[in-house]
Amino acid sequence: MSFDLQKYLIENNLTLTGKIRMFEDKDTEEPTEEDMKSTDKDMKDLDKNKKELAQLQAKAKDIIFKYTEDTPQGRKVKGSISDYKKAIGDIPNKIKQLKDKIKAVENPTDTDTED
Repeated sequence: MSFDLQKYLIENNLTLTGKIRMFEDKDTEEPTEEDMKSTDKDMKDLDKNKKELAQLQAKAKDIIFKYTEDTPQGRKVKGSISDYKKAIGDIPNKIKQLKDKIKAVENPTDTDTED
C-alpha cells in the first residue's frame, strides 16, 4: 500500500482546493418549505407589481402628453401647471415605490441571510 500525499493534503483541507471544497460544503443548504412559500409569494407579488407599474406608467404618459407640448426647447406645460400637478398627483411616487419593490425581489441582497 502506498501513501498518496496529494490525497492526504486535499482530504485534510491543507490545500487551496481542499479549503474551497470545505467552504462549498458549508454553503450548500437546502431551502426550507417556509423559504419556498415566501419565494412563491414574492413571485406572485412581483407579477402584480409589474402589471401595476405598467398601468401607472401608461397613465402618467397619457397625462404628460395631454398637459404638455413639444417645443424646440423641449417639452413645455401648456395651460396651468397646477392643473398638470393635480392630474399627475402622486403617480411618480407610486412608480418609484413599485420600482424599488420590484428591484428588491429581482436583486435580493445577502444581508437578509444570517451567517
